[in-house]
Amino acid sequence: MLICKFHIDMNKHLRNFISVILVAVMAFSGYKIATTLLDYKKAEDTYTEIQENYSPEAEEGFMESDLKNINPDYRLWLFVENTNINYPVVSYGNNDYYLYRDFLGQDSRSGTLFMDYRNNFEEDESTVIYGHNMKNKTMFNNLELFKEKDFWEKDSVIRIYRGNYEYIYKPFSIFVAEPSFNYVKVDFNGENDFNEYINTVKANSTFWNKDAAPKYKDKILTLSTCSYEFDDARTVLEAKLIKKIPIN
Repeated sequence: MLICKFHIDMNKHLRNFISVILVAVMAFSGYKIATTLLDYKKAEDTYTEIQENYSPEAEEGFMESDLKNINPDYRLWLFVENTNINYPVVSYGNNDYYLYRDFLGQDSRSGTLFMDYRNNFEEDESTVIYGHNMKNKTMFNNLELFKEKDFWEKDSVIRIYRGNYEYIYKPFSIFVAEPSFNYVKVDFNGENDFNEYINTVKANSTFWNKDAAPKYKDKILTLSTCSYEFDDARTVLEAKLIKKIPIN
């Protein structure tokens, strides 16, 4: 009888212990979900306010000087047609600083779209811009849309606003990059290097627009975000500059 009672008491304590652990796990999971959602909401509010007040679509017009005053690291405004990609782009002395900081410099899982630290926009042959693939469909998540045939065939253009000019780019490739492929090049070592790069992009493309394919010395825009087909995969959208027009 004593042995049976001992086992009953042990089972009871074990059940109570497991119940406490489960409650703790659920509480922690709930906390993590809540903090993530709050972080998403904060980021959305921050960028919505910036878009409404300072973007090229703002009621008072494009306020680039105000964006520079808010954040001296501001470099340009990026807009991708038929998506929700409509954000300021920054640049810093490395490619880590803005991974988890918003445009105001606050901690944020969403981060900020940022240009490769090696880039000089006017001079480089390829401008590379990075952004997170957020689960709430913000930042560079909508690059995933270009993997869909119907969307690709919409021929969406990409617009960059910088200084007194609007730069219009035409996508020529969407692909998933292997870790071994160095697609984040800002310049090329001659025509052969350029052609080798473009041929590798073409060979790996999900979709390819031969009419927009660049030739040597054309300006290229590379938009990069995380992808989940395999470890360290990246979704990459490549576009060619087709027009530079003054902003009225």
